[in-house]
Amino acid sequence: MELLKKYIVVVISAVVSVAALVGVAVGISRFSGLQKELDQAKGLVTNLQTIEKGVPVPTADGVVQLIATEELVTTFRQVAVEGAAQSREALAESLYENIGYDPETGTIKRALVMEGIFPEPISTSLPYGFRSAYEQALLDLLSAMDAGGVPRESEIRKELDNLELTTGFHSDKDSASERRTETTAAATDSGLQLTEQDKQLLAVQRAAEVRAGAIKIYADWSCLDVVKEVFATDQGTAPWLRDMWWAQMSLWIQQDIVRAIAEVNGSAKDVTGSAVKRLHGIEVAHGYYLGPVGGSAMAGTGNLPQSFTGISPNGDWDVTGFKLEVTVDVRRLPELIAAISRQGHYVLYSWDLEAVQKPQQDRQGNRSVGRTIDESLLYRYGTDPLVRFVGCWEAYQIKDFHHWGIVGYGVDAQKNPTVKLYDGKVVAVPAEGGREDVAGLTGLMPKEIREALSLEEQPSSSGQSPRRGRGR
Repeated sequence: MELLKKYIVVVISAVVSVAALVGVAVGISRFSGLQKELDQAKGLVTNLQTIEKGVPVPTADGVVQLIATEELVTTFRQVAVEGAAQSREALAESLYENIGYDPETGTIKRALVMEGIFPEPISTSLPYGFRSAYEQALLDLLSAMDAGGVPRESEIRKELDNLELTTGFHSDKDSASERRTETTAAATDSGLQLTEQDKQLLAVQRAAEVRAGAIKIYADWSCLDVVKEVFATDQGTAPWLRDMWWAQMSLWIQQDIVRAIAEVNGSAKDVTGSAVKRLHGIEVAHGYYLGPVGGSAMAGTGNLPQSFTGISPNGDWDVTGFKLEVTVDVRRLPELIAAISRQGHYVLYSWDLEAVQKPQQDRQGNRSVGRTIDESLLYRYGTDPLVRFVGCWEAYQIKDFHHWGIVGYGVDAQKNPTVKLYDGKVVAVPAEGGREDVAGLTGLMPKEIREALSLEEQPSSSGQSPRRGRGR
């Protein structure tokens, strides 16, 4: 049976690798679509402005400025209006995919840890509460997965006490045989002898079974990506604004990962029936890449490997990344990868698989090593073929939201473009040009980070950009 499972792991691992490669290819092809639509719409506006001013035509007598007829200008204006509408539709689609904003309900999954913190605190006292709010948000991640750690020592001690009560094997009782149950007495008559190590092993096994029945995934605080700088300051000192932003950005990505895990594990009653059995760790880049993931960065971005996709940040998108390590049923790993991809613009570009081995057995058949209990006995995974999966993703974040807090697009009564902000306000914006000088558009991202990124910003047309179909 174990040999069969081994071959299942090998075969399915190969299938997963092929599926991941196909997913990368599909993802990259989708990513070019939105940028193409945006550039086409911008090009229509530029062409209209050129035509209205006149088209220079070189002749033998010099350059002649040809002025378009009113009819031609009207036609081009109509085309430009249609192009702007297409641009708004493409941006709205992207917002839906990237941040989960639904204009029909007005809901958004990109909730802030604290209102009024970004782009700068509305009061000097507000940041002092960020630390506790951030801590609670991280704990909520564990609750959302129905997560828990391995049995605590106190829980094992409780099972050991229960075992001693039912078997009569008390180290401080001389008349232990009087406390034995009939079952234990019969077992003893047949030659079974429980040593101290036997009792400890049984207690661990029972505690592990109880814990496994109460959770869907093994995970605790140590598995999460925590921006430690938020907690590094003294209690009497507020965290730095930039550290709070990295914490917020990391949390948003982790919330997407957790939603994906909860989706895949949704029908399971406990961890033995879950697809994703254990979360070993999440590592989110605390910063943005100035080129493809793994290259130069404007802040500490961890140790993510170099990406081969070649997708770089541009005027519409920031690029960051994350690493995820889990123990998962290898047959359902493609489900997890697909679920993460549905949460936003994420592309898996690097992965590694390792079969999970069962604990070693000693000569008596007890799953222990030497005189110490194997730590893996604390986990109950069930009988599924498992792998330890390490995957690295590129994460693309739309600047209109992350920089400026824009969650929707529209037009006013005069058909001029407007944007809807995170706080519900509606602001008029120019049809062409950047967001920096728009009155009332203060944004979400702290100004110091936005300015640092703008120094390295590439024009929209210089790189590929994320694009996925709605497909919800």
